[in-house]
Amino acid sequence: MTDPDSLKEPSIRFSYWIGERDLQIQPETGMWCDAFPLQPDAGSSETAITYGDYFAGVRAFLVLDDGIRLYHALNRLFEGSRSFQDIDAIDIHLIKHGEFYHPGRVDIHLRGKTVSFLVNVALSKPGMATAQNEFKLLERLSQTGCGQFLPEVFDLKQIRLTNGLALWIFSAEWLHEFHEWHISRNPSDGKPGIVVWDPEQGHQWLSPHQSGMVYHRIAEILTCFYQLETGNQIFPWHHAAGDFIVRTDADQVDVRLITVRQYHSMMDMEMDSPENVFLSMMLFLCNLSIRTRLDRLDGTGDYIWADSSVIDFTVAGFMDGLRKKEPLPFLPKHPADCFLEYVHAVTRDDMDQLCRAIVDAYNPRAPEMPIIHTHLQDHATSLFHALGL
Repeated sequence: MTDPDSLKEPSIRFSYWIGERDLQIQPETGMWCDAFPLQPDAGSSETAITYGDYFAGVRAFLVLDDGIRLYHALNRLFEGSRSFQDIDAIDIHLIKHGEFYHPGRVDIHLRGKTVSFLVNVALSKPGMATAQNEFKLLERLSQTGCGQFLPEVFDLKQIRLTNGLALWIFSAEWLHEFHEWHISRNPSDGKPGIVVWDPEQGHQWLSPHQSGMVYHRIAEILTCFYQLETGNQIFPWHHAAGDFIVRTDADQVDVRLITVRQYHSMMDMEMDSPENVFLSMMLFLCNLSIRTRLDRLDGTGDYIWADSSVIDFTVAGFMDGLRKKEPLPFLPKHPADCFLEYVHAVTRDDMDQLCRAIVDAYNPRAPEMPIIHTHLQDHATSLFHALGL
């Protein structure tokens, strides 16, 4: 590829879209000047942020500084030499609105081929702080042995528009054919199940086998990132926020984690003894098993509690993730074998207390707390049995 200073912005045709190809908007017309949907007091500017600000910010992210961030993306996405002069057009899509970001997709049309990458655009003050922290975490964790479960990140930049608006944007790999999923009620029988939001093929209902694979893989991924020596883990994460995305292939399901908000230990204890290591692992599993059963109906509706069969898949995924860990020098056996010996000393009352200790650490005003408390005792019993106790 040629040097980035070869970018000639006026020669590139830009187009701007709401959704996939749902609605195209033009600069200074129609929705371009409409206010962006932000929570009250969430904006970083006293003036209303518009759709035009969003698209102008993404365009500036691509073309400023001699197009260095566009250059980086092309370098990652294309093999062989490519020049900015080869670009026929660039489409910028606003995909969705999230709590912290407004994710978009950039499609680059070049010599008859199209490649895409993600832009996470932070317009609110909390979003801007989150973007800087998350970019660093994704960059760091992608270098670990579990990095294949995360999108690769490219660039992070603060953009200041001519109207004074400041926003943070980071670019990352667009995971093709991976889609958001949520629990919904199947119209054929009214029973809850997992539906995958595929904008091209339409909603796809997963079979019970595929749904089990989703929960198994999620538990395996989170356990992979869990550090036995420190208790560091990815948390918080939420199914309702679409943190995990899935790709189906025949009867198989692949899963990726697309966001890492924090990475730290939830336990105020030193991992200086086998007992503390195992207790931390047990608390991690309790938290994992509770959180994985929570979703919002259709992504935005009331909280819903997944069927107890999810626990078996969660435990199996946790154990598979544990078996991939390296041995610890102070343990006589592999951590997975030692953990199984440890849990056989756990009583039914112990399990109930462990689950309650986890829930007591949650925000008591969180909207999901009523449904957690309703099901917690039965959940502890199911987890106890899923561990073969």
